[in-house]
Amino acid sequence: MIEACEYLNGSQTGQKVAVIGGGLTGCEIAYELALQGKEPVIVEMKDDLIAQSGVCLANSSYLREWFALHKVEVHLETALKEVKDDQIVCDCKGEEITIPCDSVISCAGYIPAPLAAKGRNVHYVGDCRQVGNLRTVIWSAYETAMKI
Repeated sequence: MIEACEYLNGSQTGQKVAVIGGGLTGCEIAYELALQGKEPVIVEMKDDLIAQSGVCLANSSYLREWFALHKVEVHLETALKEVKDDQIVCDCKGEEITIPCDSVISCAGYIPAPLAAKGRNVHYVGDCRQVGNLRTVIWSAYETAMKI
């Protein structure tokens, strides 16, 4: 299993890739994998893909429709239980299922982790303050810069 940032930094995957997390990052990675001719499988705990607020409706609608059109396998209301060499084991609404795959990418979310203590000359912006999207990162940086 690799983390989303590892994949985005160039780590290679196999042909059938389980993408754990159907938020914007997971869906965009699954979309890219599909465009490369690979077979992504999205596993999402919520009852919809890209369920977080603040995402452009055009982007989220497009991805949902593209996955349906291209028959990308999506498992909603499904939680990862175990990663094995050639499959993952999940809980889907109380039923245990196995999904064959040769790679797994974790896109299950992030926790803010600042590198320095907040102080008079240290201001948190972006994901070290609160995980968000590109818009919230830019807006928080702008607001902080205006206060300085």
